[in-house]
Amino acid sequence: MSTSNQIYAPSQPLTQETVLSYIDSLLSRLADHIRTHCAHIFLIGDIAYKLKTSVTYSYLDITTLDMRKRLCERKYELNSPVLPDIYLSVAPIIGDNNQQISISGSGTVVEWAL
Repeated sequence: MSTSNQIYAPSQPLTQETVLSYIDSLLSRLADHIRTHCAHIFLIGDIAYKLKTSVTYSYLDITTLDMRKRLCERKYELNSPVLPDIYLSVAPIIGDNNQQISISGSGTVVEWAL
């Protein structure tokens, strides 16, 4: 997912909306983007990346990056034993010092994917 388009500046935190918009624009020709009430799912061939939407409902509050990370980890913990070919890992979406976004790597975590 790394690209030369510059959207990340370490001195300015990214909003989830900016990150999702950027990912969507990068993958628009390669992936289908499905939006649900609490997730964004990017389908690329037989691989899916699920990012939790920053939302609050009476039964769910995932408005912070840490809460979204914990929810991804919990879903992975519960589902990977019975669906190991579906739930592969929880991965950080990284903004690096070169103002690029990638899955994993070094830099600042700007979002989490399952």
